[in-house]
Amino acid sequence: MMPSISPSSSYNTATVSSSSAIVRVEKATSEFLIGPDWTMNIDICDTLNSNQWLAKDVVKAVKKRLQHKNPKVQLLALTLLETMVKNCGDYVHFQIADRNILQEMVKIVKKKASFLRLQGTMSLSVDKHFSFPYVRTLHVFFFFPDWDCTSHF
Repeated sequence: MMPSISPSSSYNTATVSSSSAIVRVEKATSEFLIGPDWTMNIDICDTLNSNQWLAKDVVKAVKKRLQHKNPKVQLLALTLLETMVKNCGDYVHFQIADRNILQEMVKIVKKKASFLRLQGTMSLSVDKHFSFPYVRTLHVFFFFPDWDCTSHF
């Protein structure tokens, strides 16, 4: 005997899938990543291509990540957004337009422009012999013995 599926149980399945898609967006744009997680990005696109009804929630989650205070998260969100635009259909494009993603991108650019103006003001102040505290730069290097970096250049 086959179990019957009530409308409420199929709704719960949709909710679980939606929340797992949002979790994947958060993982793909995590501040702890060194660079874009292309496997996760393409997996999100494949999920959207097979479940178009998830587009609204995924685009909403990407927009939330674009509003994050960490610029690394913002860049990863932009990379995911670009991947979605290039690999998903019109239903995703419509949601991107409907959620005013472009306005969030403009806000990021305006913040960057105001930072550059501040940086220019600081350099002018340095020219006039004002002193600012020393900021130390930390460089971190990673060693990946299996990678042949010379073949990519």
